[in-house]
Amino acid sequence: MEWILTAGGGSVSQFVNGYLPVAALLALTMILPVIFELLATSYERRKRLSDVQDSMLGRYFYFQVLNLYISVTAGSVWKSLGDIIDHPTSILSLLGESIPFMVGYFVSVLVTKILVGLPTVFVRFGALSKMMLRRMLSLPSKLTQRELDEMYSPENVLYGWEIPSQIFVIMICFTYAVISPVILPFGALYFGFSLIVYKKQILYVYQPVYESGGAMFPGSLQKTLLSLALGQIILIGYLFTRVAFWQGLFLVPLPFATFWGMNYLDRHYGESSTKLSLERAREYDRVGEWLATKKTTSSSRRGDGSSSEAKYGIEGRRAQFQKDSYRQPVLTRPPMDPKNYRKQEQDPETEICRTRLQELLSKSCISSSTIGIHTYNQESMELEKDSNHTSNIV
Repeated sequence: MEWILTAGGGSVSQFVNGYLPVAALLALTMILPVIFELLATSYERRKRLSDVQDSMLGRYFYFQVLNLYISVTAGSVWKSLGDIIDHPTSILSLLGESIPFMVGYFVSVLVTKILVGLPTVFVRFGALSKMMLRRMLSLPSKLTQRELDEMYSPENVLYGWEIPSQIFVIMICFTYAVISPVILPFGALYFGFSLIVYKKQILYVYQPVYESGGAMFPGSLQKTLLSLALGQIILIGYLFTRVAFWQGLFLVPLPFATFWGMNYLDRHYGESSTKLSLERAREYDRVGEWLATKKTTSSSRRGDGSSSEAKYGIEGRRAQFQKDSYRQPVLTRPPMDPKNYRKQEQDPETEICRTRLQELLSKSCISSSTIGIHTYNQESMELEKDSNHTSNIV
């Protein structure tokens, strides 16, 4: 493909060299979450959806860390690892020397994410292509209602995809904020448009299918602070390469302070958010006992056996408990009511089925009432015979 070098006076080769690596990186980052999801479900055998997304989030984030600080900024992985193994003390100088020359590449990455990535999230090309493919291959009149509902069904928030993408931009801004501040306006533009896009998607498009209680928030916060610490380390290495030793030594406590903050937040907030504190458990039990006492007192005063509704504590959990939650669904559902083949459209066959079911239900009710009356008459006759027999004996 040597003709590319001379095509258009060299402008085509410059365009390819400038944007082909960016497009290849974005394509790889779009394929990797699918691989990580298959790894979590097929190899690790994770069952919960939140657990799968958490696994994807961690792997995707650490891939982007390696991609930013090793394979992209310091050349190929093997060359960088070889230099680091031969000269362990040169890791900061290697990163400090190579990172300033990559600012143009990451500006292109942010521009591409603004002009291509966010519109892709907004338009949802996956759902759009699926809907257009189904419309092209089959008529809507030939599709079932379930297929039509699936075509227009809202999507779920894939935290394992979305959160690492946001942290990656934060990581780039933290790394180049001091070294090359020209990248900050592009980061501000990305997060400004990202707020509009994701706010609209979360309010009107995304529909959660599980509730994890915010279990991914502490991990996301820790990864954001880790990105800040890595940016501080890169800045120190960059200062050392510019023979600014005193400035670099002055900034050495910053990464340690960030790691201390990560440990503090995880110990005081991350771990405690997954457990119920002893004080809260005792308070629930105390409120439950107070409500039980109040219920007994109010029912004894009224004398009708009624009780006030309990909402807290053990009594509240007992009042909210439903036995049908642990039964087979077929044993708890009401009698079946056939639905039309299309929503808001009358279907003669459905009306026939509905009428026939009503007749069967009415016949079953009549037969059960007839059986009940027959049983009642038999019991009355037996009681009458017993009373006559007793009177004769007397």
